[in-house]
Amino acid sequence: MKEKLNPLNVDPQNIANYKQNKPILIARDLNRLHGVPIEDTLKILLARGVFKWMWVRETLIDYKDYLKQELAMTIEKSNHAKYKKDWKRHQQLKGRVKVLIEIRKDIKSMCHMDRWCCSSKDRYSLWFVAKLAFETMILNKRIKNK
Repeated sequence: MKEKLNPLNVDPQNIANYKQNKPILIARDLNRLHGVPIEDTLKILLARGVFKWMWVRETLIDYKDYLKQELAMTIEKSNHAKYKKDWKRHQQLKGRVKVLIEIRKDIKSMCHMDRWCCSSKDRYSLWFVAKLAFETMILNKRIKNK
């Protein structure tokens, strides 16, 4: 199914409706909207590290899922140690469970964070995202007051 949303109309309320995490989506948008050749966009995204960060995000999600499995196995081992009355091992595994829970919670919060964000080290992007959110808020108030 083809996406029919125009990314130039993105706002905080509709951002979740857009497909994401594939450089080809960006390349197709720029080709459709501005005639930029797809391969040119893909080369630029590769050169600027966008491919790498999309891979990192994908790997982070996979790691979060791996931690869930590791947590379940560690809990099972801890319960087994408790059953065997191996208190030292049981305590070690309980500590590992706590650490795994914290790590997974942190990774999960990164994976599920709002898409309406940007790097705090990119001042122009910070300004742009804030400006766009403000403009959308003003537009929505005008529409609501009509």
